[in-house]
Amino acid sequence: MGNNEMNILWISYRVPYDSVAHAGGQIHNFYLKSLVRHRDVQLKLITQSAEGLPKELDLAAYGIDYDLFYRKKGAADIFWKLCNLETRCNPWNRYAGFAYNSETVPIIGRLRKLAGSGWKPDVILLHWTQTVLLTDMAKRLFPRAKLIAIEEDVSFQAVERKAEKASPGFQRRWLQRRAKQLKAMELDALRKAALIVTNNPKDVRLLQKQQIAVPFFTWAPYFHDMTGISRHQQNNDILFYGAMQRRENSESVLWLIRNVLPLLEDLDVHLTVIGKNPPSCLTEIADERVTLTGYVKDIEPYFEKAMCFAAPLVLGAGIKVKVLEALSAGIPVLTNRVGIEGIPARDGIEYFHCETKEEYAQCIRDIYTGKRRLRPEQPKGFIRQNYCCEKDAEAFYEQLTKLV
Repeated sequence: MGNNEMNILWISYRVPYDSVAHAGGQIHNFYLKSLVRHRDVQLKLITQSAEGLPKELDLAAYGIDYDLFYRKKGAADIFWKLCNLETRCNPWNRYAGFAYNSETVPIIGRLRKLAGSGWKPDVILLHWTQTVLLTDMAKRLFPRAKLIAIEEDVSFQAVERKAEKASPGFQRRWLQRRAKQLKAMELDALRKAALIVTNNPKDVRLLQKQQIAVPFFTWAPYFHDMTGISRHQQNNDILFYGAMQRRENSESVLWLIRNVLPLLEDLDVHLTVIGKNPPSCLTEIADERVTLTGYVKDIEPYFEKAMCFAAPLVLGAGIKVKVLEALSAGIPVLTNRVGIEGIPARDGIEYFHCETKEEYAQCIRDIYTGKRRLRPEQPKGFIRQNYCCEKDAEAFYEQLTKLV
């Protein structure tokens, strides 16, 4: 190994590959593969898959040295499910019930094995809060390595929001307890990092208010850039787009169906929901005014032709990649405080801000009648000016070289 090479260990909560569907996986995949393009980088990846071995796995094709754990069917899967009961039920769980035993134990085992081999990383990247919580273990095994925490979201904020939305009583108190525990653990781990990576400046400000004095690096989250498409509205569709097995997405669609569509019964509008694995609570109520497409390989025609994009997000934390993608398409975007947080777009210029069902309904009505208009070049220009992943990938590489 040459004197100028960097040994990098990347530990991630989910395996990356080019066709990965979820936003965090796409960010991970892009920046990981951008990094290994540099000849002085020697990278090892420890990662896992909750859904089994992905048939799309392509890490070897990129020359990435990886160790992948995935749960297999049968006795092993039953074993891990039993282990996860402790994660869910133990009020004193070591990771506040946020990181499952089936995910942390295999990673720790692989870290110990790697440490025993004598290989020494210069930098360790802990990607997603579930692995950031393993900071103390990583420091014990590799005391000389610089630790970088990649916070896809500030996770304690997401759990706090779940607690706010939960029914009063035991469920809310339980989530409030979990949020308090997770906040203490997450902040403690972040204070031990040499660098914290975020997807947006809002999370930087949030963590700095918690007296986190560690240096920050903010990169543009990878997203499907649709600035090249040409908008030709051909229908009165209201779009929603996202992985529908995620509660933050399915509950947002339910809110639209139950609260907004009834206020638009006199208009010829239609809700189209793009995303795989819609839950039964949606499939059972879909009717002639609601279409669930399931997985769609090419989403661009929908964004070219639809009337608007509505994202009344009720859960989650951090930047919402679906909102960035919609803005890049130049389609009128309607979203709320949760949907736009971390994105410095201007209300009425790059998007339309709505909070209540009445505001969403009135905004859709105004777009339908032509009372409100949004020039596609405004949101497209905003995206071009503020989000360049290629540029940020090179800046991140430079940041690593300075650390080492």
